This record gives sequence, C-alpha cells and structure tokens, in this order.
Amino acid sequence: MAGRMGINSDWINLQDGRLAPTAIEGVTLWYQTPKQFKMEFWGISKISVRGSSQWFGIGESLGIYPTGRNISGKPAQYFQNTQSAWIGIFEGTKKWGLNQLRITNTTVDNISNTLWITGEHTLRQQAANWLIGAQIG
Repeated sequence: MAGRMGINSDWINLQDGRLAPTAIEGVTLWYQTPKQFKMEFWGISKISVRGSSQWFGIGESLGIYPTGRNISGKPAQYFQNTQSAWIGIFEGTKKWGLNQLRITNTTVDNISNTLWITGEHTLRQQAANWLIGAQIG
C-alpha cells in the first residue's frame, strides 16, 4: 500500500492524538504465512505528527513542539537543525498459541537506529491468565 495512512509500530503509532493522530506518507508491504509468521516493512518519507494538520519531512518534524532538554539542562536545539529524509521500519512477528516473539528495527536516516525484541508468554490457570514478557533494545 502506498500513500498517506495510519501506522501502529513500536515507535511510531496513533496514540495520544488529541486533535489528530500521527499519520505517515510512504509505502508499506507485508507478508503473513498460514503458520502465524508476519513480516512488515514501512518506508516513510513524510509525517503528520499527532495534534497537527500539517505534513512535514522527517527532519522537519523533529522539535516542532516545545523542545526537550539536553544533558546540561538547556533547551535542545532539534527544530530546524536535523537532516533526515526517511524512516525505515522492519517488523517480524511469530505467534504460536498464546505466545509471541516480535523483532522490530527502526532506522531514522542520519538520526538513529533502534533494534527492539519483545517476547510474551501467557499462562492460563483456573481463574486467571498471567502474561509474562521481556523486552530488550
């Protein structure tokens, strides 16, 4: 699928969109096997960050809201000082029964790369289900 769309990945998602949810412009491809294995790829060239009706290039979108603080406590200078043309996301998910393993790699051109692994195991007991999980990044 190509064009403007919503997204729900580990690091970019629709959550907390009081005025408008986060949306992206780009392409997404996915493949799912009958044995509960799914692969997804996202190539993102523009983003409309939550609460905004405007579309920004990736580098332009960083710091449009009040800036965070740097290590010395001074305002960070992200706004208009970042160069990034795209975001690439790969997600692989394997489910078996009530268990799941998910690997996500998110690359923001010229900014960052994050590898995130999540494992979940559900234990069913008489009156309750217990979810045991671990994450590493």
